[in-house]
Amino acid sequence: SLHDALPIFEHGTCIVVCPSGLKIRTAPSTKTGSVVGIYNKGESVKYNYVIDNDGYRWIRWVGASSGKYRYMAVRNLKTNERMGHCV
Repeated sequence: SLHDALPIFEHGTCIVVCPSGLKIRTAPSTKTGSVVGIYNKGESVKYNYVIDNDGYRWIRWVGASSGKYRYMAVRNLKTNERMGHCV
């Protein structure tokens, strides 16, 4: 639905709930975003932007050490599976 496509939480904290952890990427895409790290289950990150791309909902933040944008997929838009709990 249209409601699901909107960025419901534009900023907040997201806790990783995926057992295998979530990859940190340089772009909101599994195709073009290089993997630069991983957050393990139970770890959290503060984010300031939400974008739907490549079949996933992504959160964005600025990496503390790099000063560059970082992205993490937190929801599969096809299956509605949540890999991150964002509040």
